[in-house]
Amino acid sequence: MLIGDNTETRDVSRIGDEGVQRIRDFLQGMVYYWCKINGGARFTAKDLVGGDNSIWDNSPLRFLYPDHLTTREISIEVHDQAGKDVGYILKEMLKHDKRTFETEEGFTRSYRWIEQ
Repeated sequence: MLIGDNTETRDVSRIGDEGVQRIRDFLQGMVYYWCKINGGARFTAKDLVGGDNSIWDNSPLRFLYPDHLTTREISIEVHDQAGKDVGYILKEMLKHDKRTFETEEGFTRSYRWIEQ
C-alpha cells in the first residue's frame, strides 16, 4: 500500500507484461532487503539500482533496453528513460504491496516503509 503526497502510477507498457512483472519482482526483493537492513529509512530508486548497482546486464532491468541488448550501445536519452521507467515500476509495485510505504516528492521521489 502506498500513502503520501502522490500515489498515482504510470504504465510502462513498451516492454510487455512479462518484462514488467520480472522487474517488479526484482525490485520487490531489493525493497524487502533494504527494509531488513535499513528499517524505516527513506530510499529512492537510485538507492536500489543506481551507483554500484547500475550494471543491469544480468538482471531483469535489462528489459528496459530491449532494442539495445545486441548492440550494447545505449544513448543518454535511452538511459534516462530507463531510469524513469524503473521509478514508475517501483512506485506501482509499492502501491500494490502488502506492506505500507509512504511516498514523498523531492528532487527524486523517495519512499519509506511504515512498520506496523
